[in-house]
Amino acid sequence: MRDDTMGGLIAFAIATPVVVICCGGGGILLAGILGGLGGWLTGFGGIATMVAALAAMVLLRGYRRRRARRTATAHGPG
Repeated sequence: MRDDTMGGLIAFAIATPVVVICCGGGGILLAGILGGLGGWLTGFGGIATMVAALAAMVLLRGYRRRRARRTATAHGPG
């Protein structure tokens, strides 16, 4: 069997979505579908859609961290 670059690229292209869905859960798949749909409907290009998704992720992460910190301080140490 001959291994070449194209075989590796094809295996990578087939395995990557499976690994992302299995390891990342359905949230990543849903976020990808909704992000692509939102970008297509608003007419944004690929880079603008990625920047908007990254900004939304950072805002959501900050909100969750702030909420977790507030909950931890309300219950006290330990």
